[in-house]
Order: sequence, then C-alpha cells, then structure tokens
Amino acid sequence: MVARVDFYHLLSAKLENILPRIAEKTLSSDKKLLVVVPDDQQARYWDDYLWRYEDTSFLPHGRVGDGDEAEHPVLISTSLEAVNQASYIALTDGLWRPEALNFERVFYFFDEIAVQQARQAWRSLKNIDGECHYWKQDEQTGQWKAMA
Repeated sequence: MVARVDFYHLLSAKLENILPRIAEKTLSSDKKLLVVVPDDQQARYWDDYLWRYEDTSFLPHGRVGDGDEAEHPVLISTSLEAVNQASYIALTDGLWRPEALNFERVFYFFDEIAVQQARQAWRSLKNIDGECHYWKQDEQTGQWKAMA
C-alpha cells in the first residue's frame, strides 16, 4: 500500500521544528496523521507541545486514551493502530517498523544513535512498490536536501 517513505536524518535539526510542519502539511492535504512515540511520557510531551509550538498556530490533535480518537486528524499513540483512520504515519523514536508500510506515506525520523537501523531499513525497502527519499539538513543553510 505504501506510496512513499521519507527518511529524515536528524543531525542539528530538532524533531520539534519538523514534526509540526509535517502535521500541518498533512492536514492541508486532507490526510490524517498517526504520530508514533515510544511511551506515554512522550505522548504527553507531544500533546502539550503541539498546542503551543507557535503562538499563531492551531494544530488539532489528540492522544490515544483521551477519548474521541477516531475524530482526531493528528493522533499521538504508542502503537501503529490508526484508530483515526490515518493514511500517513510519523515514526518519531528512531525505530523502523515494517508495519508502517501499511500506510500511504511514512515519515521516519532518526538520529545518529539509530543510523544503523535506518540504513538497514533503507536497504530492505529497495524493492518496494513506491518511493523512498532520504532527507538530510544542510548544516550551513538549514534547508532539507534530498540525498537519494
């Protein structure tokens, strides 16, 4: 089912600067996003952060366990179960999960600690029916550049 997997190699960039933008773009495309975090503490952190990341922004979202999960266009969860019927998924903890390929689009964020796992995932996806893109931030300009 997957159409596209985007690998985001976080070097100097922080996920806090990237994830809200991706969520906004997802919503502007009339898609829903499932944000997968490692634990409940991170779920609470992202729930709070997405309410306040910019003074002028509004990013409707919720957390699994808070109710009305199916209604949230952006849902934060510790599992890959898209109870909000999301077609996009963001893996925020550096762990690749092959089940993510059940989504139309995958955003896979990883840092230097998880780079070996990301390389393995990249190699394993060479023959998928879809696109894979590797994004790395230019250290001078801060712009994201497609490396592959």
